[in-house]
Amino acid sequence: MRRATSGPTRVRPFPQTRVQADLTDHLYRSRTVEIPASAELTLYGRVGESADEFAGRCPDAAADAGDREAAALRTKYERKLADLLRRIDTAQDAVARAQSARTSTMASDLIGGLFGGRRSVSASMRRASTAQGRVSAAADKVETLQQQLADVQAELDSEVAAIRAEWDARAAAVGTVSILLEKSDVSVASIGLVWIPRGPERARDEGGSGQASRSRLQRSTRWAS
Repeated sequence: MRRATSGPTRVRPFPQTRVQADLTDHLYRSRTVEIPASAELTLYGRVGESADEFAGRCPDAAADAGDREAAALRTKYERKLADLLRRIDTAQDAVARAQSARTSTMASDLIGGLFGGRRSVSASMRRASTAQGRVSAAADKVETLQQQLADVQAELDSEVAAIRAEWDARAAAVGTVSILLEKSDVSVASIGLVWIPRGPERARDEGGSGQASRSRLQRSTRWAS
């Protein structure tokens, strides 16, 4: 009968790398993290970014969005404004022509008045009145068109101001949202095995078999932002 030879007990190494990988996989699948977010701007914070830091980015994002909307609005108004400017130029040319015609009429009537009678003077006055009326009408048209141009420009400015105010209000609406973690967001700093002794009284209370101690695996994790 052979006796078993005694020798050192072989202890299997602790599979730290595998446990770290399993723990990382478990955490990123099961845990969520809250980040600052703005639904109005469709803008989300970064993991680890504070609410104040995120709020500091929102006005710039809102200003960019407001600039794009205002640019589209200005494009819409460009044709109307350009049309009014062309009409004003045409009306101003008409004023210049009317003034030139009035001057020519007055000069002609002055010469004719020197050699004509009362009829000639009366006709000259009618022609002068008509010429002056054409000048006034042309000038009134210029004034009307210029007022229309000012009204359209004021309307555009008002709508742009409303766009700015709306996006400023959107920038102030900041909340939070829960997201799932990515593996790159989780880092297991270290894993340790800790033995926690339990007294006999606690073992009896738990319906234990009287063993003096049991082991518990404690895992330490660190969130990497």
